[in-house]
Amino acid sequence: METFFSILQTVLIALFVYVVVWYLIGLLLRRNDVVDIAWGPGIALVAGVALYAGNVFTLQSSILLLLVVVWALRLAVRVGLRVFRHTEDARYAAWRNEWKYVRLRSFFQVYVLQGLLMVVLAYPFIHYAVWGKEVPFVLFTAGVLVWCVGFLFEMVSDYQLARFLKTRKDSTAVLETGLWRYSRHPNYFGEVLCWWGVWLAIVALPYGVFAVVSPLAITLLILFVSGVPMLEKGMMQNPAYRAYAARTSVFVPMAPKPQ
Repeated sequence: METFFSILQTVLIALFVYVVVWYLIGLLLRRNDVVDIAWGPGIALVAGVALYAGNVFTLQSSILLLLVVVWALRLAVRVGLRVFRHTEDARYAAWRNEWKYVRLRSFFQVYVLQGLLMVVLAYPFIHYAVWGKEVPFVLFTAGVLVWCVGFLFEMVSDYQLARFLKTRKDSTAVLETGLWRYSRHPNYFGEVLCWWGVWLAIVALPYGVFAVVSPLAITLLILFVSGVPMLEKGMMQNPAYRAYAARTSVFVPMAPKPQ
């Protein structure tokens, strides 16, 4: 346990510095939605620092770290382009107007809270840093393959959505082709699948089953907190989307219901 707390302490110090830097950027730009850009790279930072602190850069851990870095960079670029093309996200803007002591509250409730969630999501790497060793090839390969399927879902669904938004002529039109024919949120499904893949790759480590906290956390967040509920709250005001929702799986890709 001493090793665990030592590695966790190193991770938390590095992450605190990272969070403070992004908080200062948010203050400078007067927009807290920059924290969304920090999300992916922050998780990659936790993963890298944990493996460095534990000195367990095996071939397998390096492959997993590379996958997460690729995921993080893609997400940061995509979110960054969205953030800087628009004014501050409505959620953060509303909080700015509603909260007293907005700077102090933003630091803890926006930046520090997301930092702690980064630690939870990247926990498989902390676990590997503590109990790291080579895991069975079959399980590791299965986990990597699951991650690749999830990443492919994310890339393809995001591309299909971006193309649709650029070409649609009716603002109430709903994307119902490609992966979006089978799931209302195939991009979220892909993201969740990535983290189940990471967990599967390391589950054979001692006590590896407890690292399930990572995929469980992202699954619950997306399905019940900040992902699907927030998006669909506004979308359900559109009759076309309600009709689409009635026949299309909310998350796991499935054949649409007959019309």
